[in-house]
Amino acid sequence: MSLPQVQNVNVRSLERLPSPLDLKKEFPSTSEHLNRIIESRQTIQSILLKQDPRLLMIVGPCSIHDPVGALDYARLSAGSARSWEIGSTSSCGSILKNRAPPSAGRV
Repeated sequence: MSLPQVQNVNVRSLERLPSPLDLKKEFPSTSEHLNRIIESRQTIQSILLKQDPRLLMIVGPCSIHDPVGALDYARLSAGSARSWEIGSTSSCGSILKNRAPPSAGRV
């Protein structure tokens, strides 16, 4: 009597992913990219240390597995974002020039 397969029963195929080193070689960072990263990290640190009065909001989705849902989320978020002055953005966050209005709930 043979045992039924219990591993990878829903896997159709396997595809080897490129290593981080391979990706860095294929898509090298420019000095502009690196400066943006350094500048963003310094700004975020200043906000967290309360040296900068702005509010830092981290919003998702940072990982998209459902493109249709992501577009719906983007449309909904765009309406809310218009009520704020956005200082800078990344794929996952925004640095806001204005604090939340007094009526806004805080977590």
